[in-house]
Amino acid sequence: MPRSVALGLAGAPTVVVEASLRACRDVLARVCDVRGITGGPNGLVEGAFASLDAARLSSAPVAGCVLGSGRRALTSQGIAAIVDRLEAARIDALVLAGGNGTMALLDAVDAESRSRDLSLQTVGIPKTIDNDLLGVDFSPGFGSASRYLRLTVPGIARDHSTMSSIEPIRVVETMGRGTGWLAAAAAAALVLENANLAADLCLIPERSDTTIPQILDAVENALAAQSRAFLVCSEGFPFSGSRDDYRAGNHSTLLLGGVSRRLARMLEAQLGRPARGEVLGTQQRSAYSFASAADLECARLTGEWAGRYVLEGRRGVMAGTRRLKSAPLALAVDPVPLAGVAGRTKPLPEEFWPADLQRQERFGEWLQPIIDDGISGPGRSHDGD
Repeated sequence: MPRSVALGLAGAPTVVVEASLRACRDVLARVCDVRGITGGPNGLVEGAFASLDAARLSSAPVAGCVLGSGRRALTSQGIAAIVDRLEAARIDALVLAGGNGTMALLDAVDAESRSRDLSLQTVGIPKTIDNDLLGVDFSPGFGSASRYLRLTVPGIARDHSTMSSIEPIRVVETMGRGTGWLAAAAAAALVLENANLAADLCLIPERSDTTIPQILDAVENALAAQSRAFLVCSEGFPFSGSRDDYRAGNHSTLLLGGVSRRLARMLEAQLGRPARGEVLGTQQRSAYSFASAADLECARLTGEWAGRYVLEGRRGVMAGTRRLKSAPLALAVDPVPLAGVAGRTKPLPEEFWPADLQRQERFGEWLQPIIDDGISGPGRSHDGD
């Protein structure tokens, strides 16, 4: 049984990540000393551990995270320094909420501690709005970001329809660094609202082979048919074959956004028609008033089971989920090996690529339970073998 556990966050926050951390902390605090990690990976390297009172963490949706977070390029020396800090602080288990990069960090810490014959436990809580993490039905954070898109993008499309006489082309940009889950969610939101609002084109990283002539053709066809064109694109769509103009390096790659505006400028120049690019930006991960009930419950559930895994003595695992049914939504929780998800990306499946109305409707059906009601019944845990 661990005596002391370090709990924290790496990468960008979501509106439900504090609920995950709070649920995990509440399970562990019954028998363990729980210390919060201040400042994410930097705090790990610096040994910024402090006693974590339940009152500091919200069980309700909230923007940001009181513990702070961040990203950091970690070498083998950095990983060794983290293990040194944890050992010096007499911490028996490390629990982090994050995406595939965070799971890679945990996996590296696990490998380093095993090489030293230490009993340090490492457990992950899934967290990313991009939904590109393997081992989960959907990642906590994605449901609320998708609900934000569901409740805002149709309004943007209706506004564009009204103003199309002076602004015939509009391009709306979602987040999504390397996958098109959020852009597809925005396209599905339009179809769920009204099929007549369907996007004329949705550009995702999985379809990086889409050419400028193809984009121009789609826009020209829409203009000819209805005198307006409404596009959705992911921030990670490699416009012009290069992302250099709107990328900046960090531990991996941080997207600054702006591809929609570049696309709008190109369309305006090529077609001679006014065009606007809209960047939805960080409100997709911070608009807590739009939080999804199912997303919040999933966040609490995975946090709770991460805490249970620590108490069970597990190491090198993440609290993964599987969908048991959609109506109503029911999930099972499984301990997923970190090695199977660390640094790996889950692309949007081809069956959900927003290439036509049927696929957008299919994705909308899959998405609907995540953005509507909560989860039916308590999640169960399985060994996942």
